[in-house]
Amino acid sequence: MYTLTDKERALLDREIPQTVKIHYEDANGDQYLTEADIIQGTFSIDRACVSGNSFEFGTMIASELSLTLDNSDGRWNDTEFAGVKLTPVITVKDPDITKLDDGTYVHLTVSIPMGIYTVDESPRHLAHIELKALDRMASFDREASVTSGTTMSLIKQACADCNVPMGDISLADRTLTLPTDYTEKPTWRQILIWIGQIYCKDGYIDRNGKFQMGWYADAGFNLKPEDRFDSDIEEKPAKITGVQIGETVYGDTGYVINVDGNEYINDDNRDSIGKSLAATLKGFTYYPFNSNVIARPEFDPMDVGTYEKADGTKLPVIVTNTNFTLNGSTVIEGHGETPTQAGYATINPLTAREQAIIANTNRATTTKLTSRIQAVMNLSDTAANALGFYKTVDTGADGSEIVYLHDKNSMADSRVVYKASADGFFISTDGGKNYTEGFDKDGNAVMNMLSVIGIKAEWIDIDNLIRRINNDGTETISGARVMVDDGNVSVAISNVQTAANDAQSSADEAARSAQSAGNAAASAQSSADGAQATADEALSTANDVKSREDEYFKFETDGLRISKGDSDISTVYGDNGMEIQQNGQTLAAFRGNSVTNHNLVVSDTMAIGKFAYVAESNGTLNFVWIGE
Repeated sequence: MYTLTDKERALLDREIPQTVKIHYEDANGDQYLTEADIIQGTFSIDRACVSGNSFEFGTMIASELSLTLDNSDGRWNDTEFAGVKLTPVITVKDPDITKLDDGTYVHLTVSIPMGIYTVDESPRHLAHIELKALDRMASFDREASVTSGTTMSLIKQACADCNVPMGDISLADRTLTLPTDYTEKPTWRQILIWIGQIYCKDGYIDRNGKFQMGWYADAGFNLKPEDRFDSDIEEKPAKITGVQIGETVYGDTGYVINVDGNEYINDDNRDSIGKSLAATLKGFTYYPFNSNVIARPEFDPMDVGTYEKADGTKLPVIVTNTNFTLNGSTVIEGHGETPTQAGYATINPLTAREQAIIANTNRATTTKLTSRIQAVMNLSDTAANALGFYKTVDTGADGSEIVYLHDKNSMADSRVVYKASADGFFISTDGGKNYTEGFDKDGNAVMNMLSVIGIKAEWIDIDNLIRRINNDGTETISGARVMVDDGNVSVAISNVQTAANDAQSSADEAARSAQSAGNAAASAQSSADGAQATADEALSTANDVKSREDEYFKFETDGLRISKGDSDISTVYGDNGMEIQQNGQTLAAFRGNSVTNHNLVVSDTMAIGKFAYVAESNGTLNFVWIGE
């Protein structure tokens, strides 16, 4: 948790509007984004030290910054954001003056650094530009240059190779060596995960952009009922009883964390590592919970505190996930499983990053989605949950290949078959009997559903409904005339079949109208009576409004006077400004950039620029400097 004084924490409790200043560099040097540039409610930061709903250790999860810029005026059309480093700082400034212990007077201000993030994809330059950025943990996703050595030498080499500043990390050195039959090429992040599991540490990038490895520590917070908008906490605690490596349990059976797939653990070091992990984890107890609180930027994963129930009971909790939204709310969660849910929980270091990505992708949203966005979300979900495919290659006499990708081990048993050849790419959903979707070498494609931003074409044929652009710039749709005016298309359709249908419809309507004429006549009198009643009611309302207007508003020679009829206080708006009067005498006048007041009473503090008059409790009046 970011360290705050009691006064600074109390300042955040008051929910004073937060500001953000984000530094970045472009070709013109230092630049800054502020909350004025960002669509309200879109600035958020996700942090986590677990990738799912279970307790984990040894994780190395990247934090993510999201925001949407207001580019309606095109100010960032020429800015290339891909690869740009964003450094946000959240600030809260007290509008009131505070007297410090040394006797000085200030506007108390707290500024909280939120990390360093790199935009990983080039956004589209639309009216709203959505930026997604990851912290430096993502830099470790590169192949490791060395895989064996002492613990600290590997960590230092990882930071050096990936250009990530190393924080204050001190671990007892072990010599770590991959097995001789391990042929894969691990990334630096994978190696750091294995190291984290051995030492029972989680890795993270701190608020200053440095790589750190740490463990849960008391942050001193207590979430009271009045602090929470909504929340939920398990009735029973999660209590870790031990760890299992291979077939051996270190600690006690119960809620056991299974360390699986760590290539640095071998027969020689298994017992010492298992006993060390059990010494840290056995008895680790907390209550899984989730809570939505006011926007609190100081919370971090691995914070330890308490959760106070309505009856005053305080339960131990940990923070595993946070989601901070500027001037919105902060979601704080402590994931874990109770004894009835847990049993054996497995850590799979090979999939921690993928699980984190899927968890972020599936975060609930209350935003109403357009059909295209929903299509993209559906595609993303399909990709996230996709299974592997099998491959069959048909090699011709000339050495050319036709490749079949199918969903079952045997192509004969498969339902979905993809065929790739020199003539195109084709899709079958009946085991290869018929290929109903795909595209050929000439660029012709057959699809079921197309979700795109826009379509540009010389002509579009939709079941004999053909749209063509004529030489004179107009457009034709099956005989329907389409006029193009400054990019806005107005269509006047006079299709013969449509006209015939309209004519028949009109004839039927005329017959029904004739039959209902008698009914219409009978109801006409009733409608007229109703109209008269409505008119009488409207006249009464108008008279009431006029009466209230006459009571409060009077147009006089010197301007508009606003006052309740029996009050001696009134406000006058005229050509020269505004006056507050009592019995016709001016009490205060506002003209141009000046205010005239004949008798001003200030109950507490009066500020003039960087100075202020402050009334002390002992009756003295001080004139002090308050700064910016």
